[in-house]
Amino acid sequence: MKKSEQKELNSSAMHHRDSRWQMKCKIIRNLVRGHSPTVIASILGCSRSQVYRVAERFVKDGLTGLVDRRDDNGQAKVDEEYTALVFLAVYLTPSEFGCRRPSWTLELLVIVAREKLCVETSTATMSRLLRRPGARRGRPKPYILCPWQKSVKTRRLNQIKKL
Repeated sequence: MKKSEQKELNSSAMHHRDSRWQMKCKIIRNLVRGHSPTVIASILGCSRSQVYRVAERFVKDGLTGLVDRRDDNGQAKVDEEYTALVFLAVYLTPSEFGCRRPSWTLELLVIVAREKLCVETSTATMSRLLRRPGARRGRPKPYILCPWQKSVKTRRLNQIKKL
């Protein structure tokens, strides 16, 4: 490896914005220094398979082989229509979508979105989506509707106030 490449690698390992890129550069830097994949994995806190994978890409394509390749993953499942439906559902109640629950769960949101848009996602994806507008996961607050008629309830409350 040329000195200029080593200098660029060291600089990227320390100052790059992307932490995944920094990790890859540190792996290559330690391989160039002669450390074994097992030692590198234990020092950097990654798996040996990651060390081997990064080394293989570097040998094959150089520094350009370390670039993130997730751009070619295809179209995302969570698009604007999906996001709009989920945010609408969160502001409404599950009963308005034909569900017999007083509050939303991640699983229920996934089911409603699947039924309305025919898009299958996971609860983890739903959780990440809900983090955007600042929705929080909390314990549901159970409530019980009074079985009495309004007039009977009002009469009873007035009697209690008189006492």
